[in-house]
Amino acid sequence: MATLKEIAAKAGVHLTTVSGILNQSQSNSRSSDATRKKVLRIAQNLGYVRNQLASRLRSQRTHTVCLIAGDIRNPFFASLATAIEEELEASGYQLLILCRGLGEGRSNAELIRAVFEQPVDGFIVWSESAGKTVLQLPENFPKPIVTIGAPVAGFSGVKLDIGRGLKMAVDYLVGKGHRHLAYYAPEEARLKGLPQPRPQLFDKIVTKAGLPRPQLIFYPGKDWDVAAASNYASQVQVNPKVTALVGFNDVSILGWHQAARVPSVETVSFDGTDWLRLSGAAVPHVHIPARKLAHAAVATMLAHLEKSGTTKIKSPVVLSEFTPN
Repeated sequence: MATLKEIAAKAGVHLTTVSGILNQSQSNSRSSDATRKKVLRIAQNLGYVRNQLASRLRSQRTHTVCLIAGDIRNPFFASLATAIEEELEASGYQLLILCRGLGEGRSNAELIRAVFEQPVDGFIVWSESAGKTVLQLPENFPKPIVTIGAPVAGFSGVKLDIGRGLKMAVDYLVGKGHRHLAYYAPEEARLKGLPQPRPQLFDKIVTKAGLPRPQLIFYPGKDWDVAAASNYASQVQVNPKVTALVGFNDVSILGWHQAARVPSVETVSFDGTDWLRLSGAAVPHVHIPARKLAHAAVATMLAHLEKSGTTKIKSPVVLSEFTPN
């Protein structure tokens, strides 16, 4: 196996330059881009294999970031996790995922404490379901935490304005002449959400638009369970005045459509994941750009790690997008 000394001789650079390039992420390397590419190419040609364990012991870094999000069976969180993993890999990091669905009954703060002794450098947390529990952590928590979603006081994060997305859905339906609206969501949506649960936020947006109070319909089931959404939709009594309905997410709307409730009301979905596209349902939807969220969250985390601190960093904003059909 090639050594750093052999690579340095072949590249015509100092040994410390080779070490800096091969043992640090691209964002940390102080060498020019041309030198970095040259060293990496020679290392690959010579069959160099980096000793990850030794590198981690030297740097006291694991180059691992933990994601705490919603249940991975929810297609949105699957998309978000994939995008974050790809962003981290591009910078020499790997991803550890804590699935909320497997940890039901435990708060996110408890989950973070559970992995405190585990080899991770920081945490990325979906704040809509986790923000309130993140606040339970001690002020001197030594590892950086980056939130995604609504801002959480005291933490760096990527802001996603859920309210803006809901308002776009309402404005779209009002523009098509609808006045009596409904909202379809899993029962658990009543409680989780920052700055407030989505159903309450939807109610507020609708009434502020001068419309009658919307009908809030909750089905017993999780936010990933299409069958639960479909079963309840087939039997629920909808206010006869309702002409349009907004779903909590793509799963809610796909369940509604499977129950053959399509002709009764016009629907708008939320999230805009591949699930919706692959289903073939031509449904207007609010698109939550998972890849943009991932890029911003990872960039914020890397900024923390490069500074070796937990001081709050200014939060970037990612906007929802509306796609009519």
